[in-house]
Amino acid sequence: MAETNSQAIVGKLQSRYGTYSRGQLQSQRKQFWSFVDYANGNSQYTFFGSALGDTATPNLQKTNMPVQGSFGTSSFLLKTIRMALYVPAPGIDYAAGVTTYLTDATSALWADLTDGFAQAGLLKFTVGAKDFVTVPKPFLYAPPADGRSELYISNASVTEAAGAITTASFNAPEADLNRQAENVYNVDPELYIDFQENFRVALEFPAGAVTRIGTTSLPSAANSLFVGVVLDGVEFRPVQ
Repeated sequence: MAETNSQAIVGKLQSRYGTYSRGQLQSQRKQFWSFVDYANGNSQYTFFGSALGDTATPNLQKTNMPVQGSFGTSSFLLKTIRMALYVPAPGIDYAAGVTTYLTDATSALWADLTDGFAQAGLLKFTVGAKDFVTVPKPFLYAPPADGRSELYISNASVTEAAGAITTASFNAPEADLNRQAENVYNVDPELYIDFQENFRVALEFPAGAVTRIGTTSLPSAANSLFVGVVLDGVEFRPVQ
C-alpha cells in the first residue's frame, strides 16, 4: 500500500521533533547491578537476566536494569566489575538459641567466604557469542571494593529474664570481602556495549556446585544469601 502524503508528513515531523533529539547524546557515570539467590546445587548463576519491575525483581534491591540483558536505548562503557553479596535479614535467630550465631566455622557466612564459594568460581562477561571478560575467583579478584570501613565487635552477652533467651557469651569469627577501593577489578581495555546489544554475565563453577557451608546462623524465615554483580562505567543516552 502506498504511503499517503499525511503519513509522510507525520513521519518527517516525528523524526525531527520526536521525544529524542536525533544525533545528540548525554553521558553520566552509572552503575548497573543484578543480584540472584545463591541456592544450593547450582553450578551456574546468571545475572542481568531480569529487569526492574519483573516478578522476580520487584524493587531496586535486586536490579536496576531497564530491560533484560541489555541497556535498552542507552549505550554503556564498562570500566569496572564488582562482586557483592547481602543477607536479607541478618539478625540473630533467638528462637534457635543465641549460641548458634557465629560461634564456629560451620555456622556462619564466615565459612563461605574463607572456605566456600568465595574461594572458587569463574565470572564471564559475554557479548554475542564472545567472552570479553573472564575473572577467576571473582569474589577475591573482583571484590566489592566500595571503600566502606570495617566494624569490629567484641564479645557480647544476651540475657532475657523470662527465660526465652539464656545468658550467652560468644566470639564472632568475622570475614568480609575486600572493601579497599583501589583493589577494584578494572576492565582493561574498557568495553563499550552499544544500545540494545545483548550481553550476558554468569558466575560458573566448572568443577561443580559449591554448597553453602554456613546456614544455621540465619533466621529460618530468611535463610538465604544473595550474590550479585555491579557494573560501573559511563552511560550514553539520547538527549530528550
